[in-house]
Amino acid sequence: MASFSAAAMLRKWDRDRALMPYVIAVTMVTLGFSWFMVVSFENPFARLWQLPSGESAIGMLQPAGALPMVLADGNGLNPLLRHPGMIIHPPVLYTGFVSFVVPYAFAIAALATRRADDEWIRTTRRWTLVGWLFLSLA
Repeated sequence: MASFSAAAMLRKWDRDRALMPYVIAVTMVTLGFSWFMVVSFENPFARLWQLPSGESAIGMLQPAGALPMVLADGNGLNPLLRHPGMIIHPPVLYTGFVSFVVPYAFAIAALATRRADDEWIRTTRRWTLVGWLFLSLA
């Protein structure tokens, strides 16, 4: 998301000088919210560990003497999810969703500045097509 936001900020500022402060604000709020959710509530890299005492622990790094926890219930991974295509599906899908932050920021900026013209739509057309491409590939 930060890469897409930075790439959007590197474009020419001449045409949409009035929109860019709002675009920057919206992308930064979106980035900040995503960062806040990952740091505060759920770490996507945390794992369950079985401590030598028999207790379980949650953490990114392996505690001393701990083994990865294997849960006994359940039937394991669905056979449909074992396909090699599922390796690329989540990151490509995430990239598609994240790439729509730029058109969203321009839309909010156009609403904030009360611009009724279609200049911001032409500006974000390529960004929308990139997001659509990634979502179609996923």
